[in-house]
Order: sequence, then structure tokens, then C-alpha cells
Amino acid sequence: AADSLPVLLELAPQLVTLTGPVPNHCTYSPSERQYHLQAALKALLRQAAPDKPALVVLEDIQWADSGSLRLVEQILDTPQDLPMLLILTCRSENLLAGHPAARWLEQGQVVHLNLKSFGIRDVRQWLASILADPGPASDALAELCFEKSQGNPLYIQQYMQYLLDHEVFIPSKTGQAWVIQMDHLLKTGAPDDVLILIQNRLADLSRSTLEVLEWASCMNHTFSVALLSGCTGHSRANIQLELLTAEQNHLIQKDLLEAYRFAHDRIQQVLAQNIEPIRLERIHQTIGLYLARQLGWPSGSRIGDDAYLLEAADHLRAARIRPDQIPGWGALELVLLFQAAGSKSQDLLAYDRALTYDRLALEYL
Repeated sequence: AADSLPVLLELAPQLVTLTGPVPNHCTYSPSERQYHLQAALKALLRQAAPDKPALVVLEDIQWADSGSLRLVEQILDTPQDLPMLLILTCRSENLLAGHPAARWLEQGQVVHLNLKSFGIRDVRQWLASILADPGPASDALAELCFEKSQGNPLYIQQYMQYLLDHEVFIPSKTGQAWVIQMDHLLKTGAPDDVLILIQNRLADLSRSTLEVLEWASCMNHTFSVALLSGCTGHSRANIQLELLTAEQNHLIQKDLLEAYRFAHDRIQQVLAQNIEPIRLERIHQTIGLYLARQLGWPSGSRIGDDAYLLEAADHLRAARIRPDQIPGWGALELVLLFQAAGSKSQDLLAYDRALTYDRLALEYL
């Protein structure tokens, strides 16, 4: 397992907090890397839960690349010697024809649970659990909430936060529950479109907080204080304050590894869509160059083998970057960067991604 850990840490460097520093002196072929990646993941899961089964949740697999999907298939095909419950979430409407998840369902490798929208009864029960005095006011609010949301959990969450911001709810005398102020409820309206509701909440933020979130929306599923500080030029202390504001507004969440993510991908989408195209390209360019420089690029030879490589290449691709836009760079540097990204993608068995990078390298020749 010790020989396998470096392969896993290349994909997820933040796991070093669990594994400790691991020297990487191994060079493996693509097929060997596939074997060692599976072995390292199983070893990590056993280490994380030695006395009881582990719960592993992989979200939004409809967006996963081919290499990640192959890894999931290997786990599904593993003999039942690993005490683990694997939960995969996806939006069935986004599954393309031939997606492996559809095949897993057909072959009975996974149990399909179709999560439906909340019914009016579900909304009533949830409100009754948080209100100090459930009664006619609670039923009226449940009817209104269901009418607005049609049972969509995201909209229910956003709508309830909207009502809280407008003081429809106040703490009870004990502070253990909430009380509805009916006069406020009758005066408060809310749009029927959840995206408009998210837009309105974002509009209430300060310009500085909104700017940080716009930068974060252009990053991957997770982002850090260090990355935002390095890209925007703001101090880490200022970035932390802005993220705290966003966290208090239930727009982002922080995990145990101090990484942040948006509370829902729709929030990230709204932020990214609000950025003007020219500014969006500049943001991607800045992020890509910052990540590349963390690798010591341009070095004049080849880029380092680091997890930042693929992320840097993705941002520079999204920026539609030209060699004359970067001081000290030329077409050759971009060719070498995309070639290195293609080679690393092959090592990780992400062949479709490797083909994309190789095509980009050819475009700059």
C-alpha cells in the first residue's frame, strides 16, 4: 500500500493530512497506475474506518470524466471484502446515452433510489420540527412554501432563508425554536424563480464579497483561501473575512480540510453567468498563470509533475490564451504545458482529457 499512496496523492494532494508525507520515487505504466490507485484507495478507506464500515459519497457523477468513472467501476467490481457503503448521486436528466451509470443500473450493480421532490406533507413536517407552536400559521406557511417551490429542496432552503432575512421568523423565548410573525409573512413576497431569488441574495452582498465569490465560481468544485489570495492579490485575512460573510449567508460551506465549496452548484452557475465574457477570460488566465507559476513555470524545459498542472491547463484553455498575452511566454511554452497535461492525463487513464490537451498543443505549433 505504501508504494501505491503516491498515485492517490497526485490526484488528491489534500489527503496528505491523513496519510502523512509520502516520498514519490515510483514510475508506473498506465496499467500499473490503475492497479495502485485502486489499492491505495482501498487502503485509505480501511485506515479511515478500521472498526466500522465506511460511508463514501461521490456527488454529481454525471459530470465525472472517464478515468474517474473507471475507478468507480473497479470499486463496484471489487469482492465484498471492503466494509463500505458507496453512495453515488447524479441528475438522471443529465446522463448521456451510454453513460456507465445507466449500465450499472441495468446490470443491478447499484440500487437505484429516485429522490423525488418534497410533498406538502414533507414541508409541513419539516416546519413543525423547527417551530415553537405549529398550528394554522405553520400550515399557511407550508402551503405558501410548497406553492413557491413545488417541493424543490434548493428553493425551499433559499425561500426560508429569504423569510428569515425579512424577519418573518424570530427566535422563541427559549431560543430553542422559531416563531412566525404572520404580519411580516403577509407583507413579504418572493419571486417564483429560484435563480432570481439567488440573484437577489447575491445583490445584497458587498462588492468585495461578491468579487471574491465570482473568482471562486471560476475555480473547481472546491477552492481555498490561499488560492483566492494568490489570484486576486488580496490578503488572506481579507479573503477569510469575505468567505465568512458568504458562509454566514449560507452560500458556501467549509469542510474539515479547510476547503470551501458552494452550497449548491446553482449558486456557482449564477455567479459565473453574471461575469462578462472578457472579464471571465481574464480571470481564467490569471488563475491558470498563478497555478503554473506555483510549479515554477515557465522553466524553459518541462513543467513539474504536480496536481496543479491539469487545473492550470484547464484555466488557460478556458481563457483562450494567446502567447503574446503573457510576458516571458511564447507558443513553445504553451505547447510544452499542454503536452505535459496530456501526458499526465494519460498516466491517470483520462484518455479523453489527454486527447483534448494534445489537440491544444498542436494548435499552438
